[in-house]
Amino acid sequence: MKKIVLAVVLLAVLFGIVFIKTGRDQAKVDEAFQQGVAKAQLEVTAYQKRLESLRVAGDQARLAWSDSVRVRDSILTHYKDSTSQIIIAQADRINELQKKTRTSVKSTPKTGTTATAVKSDTTAPPNRHAQILAYYRNRFRELPADLSDYERKAALSEIRQETATKFSVTVTELNEIRKTYKLDY
Repeated sequence: MKKIVLAVVLLAVLFGIVFIKTGRDQAKVDEAFQQGVAKAQLEVTAYQKRLESLRVAGDQARLAWSDSVRVRDSILTHYKDSTSQIIIAQADRINELQKKTRTSVKSTPKTGTTATAVKSDTTAPPNRHAQILAYYRNRFRELPADLSDYERKAALSEIRQETATKFSVTVTELNEIRKTYKLDY
């Protein structure tokens, strides 16, 4: 009987130890779970803050982009308007010159000598062509080397107009002179 009582006591002690150990293990698991939950909450908060800062940065970038697009559009509109004004002014100048040419042709008497005089004006002497080309080349050489293609074309157009005005020739005549002397700029 002693053995049975001793076996029962040992079994009770064994179950007690197992119960206490299981309780401690469960407490450790609960504590680790709570620590994991707290750590996860901190990470979620950090990710939410990061997401909000990225959202703010994205909004700022969109705002800056829209501002730069607006500025670019206003600059392009300005260039477009100024180019339109130049075209209109040149068209008016061409119309004036055409009217002057028509009136001068109508007012000149029709004789054989005037026809030869007009022909001699259109085919100017090579010395005059050399003066025109020298002026045109000098103005071309004065251009900065770092111009974009568009700026270069606009500057060349202005130089042609200026040269034609200075030497009292049309832009078409200037182009023919440039073509004759193989000047491609």
